[in-house]
Amino acid sequence: MVTVAVALAAMSTTALIMLKICICSASEVKKISEIFSRMFNDPSAKVFTIFLETLPSFVTSHADDIPTDWLYVCLSRLLARLSVEQFSSVLNRLNKVFNAVR
Repeated sequence: MVTVAVALAAMSTTALIMLKICICSASEVKKISEIFSRMFNDPSAKVFTIFLETLPSFVTSHADDIPTDWLYVCLSRLLARLSVEQFSSVLNRLNKVFNAVR
């Protein structure tokens, strides 16, 4: 089974950009939300950084289709991460996510 980190490492920059701008159906948005949930548990900083770069665009482009319960869990985990994060680059990305959700 391929881990999330390996799958993301295999993704090209073009694939990430397409994920940001694609128009997905409700079922595809749910699957992407599930993948993002798995990314929270990945210990790799690179995976979390890619997640933070992609999440604001995903939230703004698919706001109507994102399950509200997933969004609540996402914000809770991001707030927990905000309280322990020390790198300013990650803090800036977290702020971008919070602004997108707002």
